[in-house]
Amino acid sequence: MKEEDFDLIEASLRGQLSATEQLALLERVKTDAAFRLDYEEMKLMIIAARELAREKMVDEVKARGPGKVVQWPAARILAIAASLLLIAVVGIWLYPGDSDLFSEYYSPYVLTIDTPRGNAENYESKLRALDLYRNNEATAAIQVVDSVLARDPEDEEAILIKGLSYLSLREFPLALEWLKKIKSISDAVKWYTALAHIGASNKREATALLDQLIESKSVDYAAKASKLRRKLVGD
Repeated sequence: MKEEDFDLIEASLRGQLSATEQLALLERVKTDAAFRLDYEEMKLMIIAARELAREKMVDEVKARGPGKVVQWPAARILAIAASLLLIAVVGIWLYPGDSDLFSEYYSPYVLTIDTPRGNAENYESKLRALDLYRNNEATAAIQVVDSVLARDPEDEEAILIKGLSYLSLREFPLALEWLKKIKSISDAVKWYTALAHIGASNKREATALLDQLIESKSVDYAAKASKLRRKLVGD
């Protein structure tokens, strides 16, 4: 992420932009896929940082002993959250892993949903979640598909959509958690799981999956798996 984009997104999420600047940023979020990913990542990071800040202050209060009532000012919460966020971002910049390689090879999966079988409500929800995923609204897609999984935890189409949505948000550990739940391992699942491993800097696991795609002579994935493998291992 460019430093100026980081500053712009942080200012937006803190409510520090003017109305005109905020509208311009939201328009860019709609039209610029890479910037949209950065925006979603920053939003999740700031939410997490605020929660960590609150936990830190609760621990401080507990350390003072029982009977102590402390009301932390909002400025203190934001200050701690900002410091935690800075640590996280510096960590990302210092240890980028293979995120550039992931960005080079990742593109949304052209997934189709089978014709309705059984629960019609689940079918409609999966179609809606898939449409959100295709339109780079991964967070909303996850929320919709969770309703399907609440009714049928074994629905593999829903599991795949959730894993792919986390992947598009670059939430690699969560993407792997869900992609690994899929029992019918297709070439597409292997490819996107390999990309998730690359994003998470699990080079050995990614290479093993790419080798499987190369050996299978997959029409859709063998050639690009071979190119990606060479870049990944430096052959």
